[in-house]
Amino acid sequence: MKKTLLIFFGELRTFEYVIPHLKKLDKVDVMLSTWMESKRYDDKFEIDENKIHEIYPNIKYCNIVDFKQIDDFKSKNNSWKVQHHWKTSINSIKNYDEYDTVILHRCDLISNWHTILDMDTKDDTIYLHYVEYHPSQKIDAYPADFWVNDYYFFGKPTLVKKFINLMNSKFNKSPHYDMWEVIDKNNINIENVVLKAALVRDKDIEWHQNNEINPSDLSPLQGPEFKENVKTII
Repeated sequence: MKKTLLIFFGELRTFEYVIPHLKKLDKVDVMLSTWMESKRYDDKFEIDENKIHEIYPNIKYCNIVDFKQIDDFKSKNNSWKVQHHWKTSINSIKNYDEYDTVILHRCDLISNWHTILDMDTKDDTIYLHYVEYHPSQKIDAYPADFWVNDYYFFGKPTLVKKFINLMNSKFNKSPHYDMWEVIDKNNINIENVVLKAALVRDKDIEWHQNNEINPSDLSPLQGPEFKENVKTII
């Protein structure tokens, strides 16, 4: 029986406060793709595999990116940085055939991601959270017809890998718009999945540390102001 691969990506930030609230991590292989340095409040701290395994001992794959080896890293925007984690993590997996589904999920997000395990995913579809809006609702930041959430997405391994590798430096406008560019220009089928979730920022650490949280009790994620036509599937 094939397995599911769950890839956490982005700055480590509040990952250690998120992990205790996530369910069914023992049902999947877990990978973490993060930078060699992160920041919490105003304090920077270095990251290595030992640090990651202290937080979650069952991490199977670590992709710790040394940004000092990236040319002009300081000039890269958030879209490029997010895509870099997606690409370097997905392209580092050698045994793709052992997985049925690949899920990408932000490090600082508490969610009911585990409900994805009960879904039957199609071979030709990327599952994510998007919002379709009327032309009268358009705002300059999102010139397409769809706003796409970059907090998580998932699907069959071959399609997820194709989707990620189709992204390139000519986009890099914003993660939301870049994702839609790839979907639109390559006729990729998508299905709307709106998880119940909440980001854990620095200001939220103490509260999340001291309270037991059931992700299923959280509110469904919302899009920007033009959040019509959103249907919660999960």
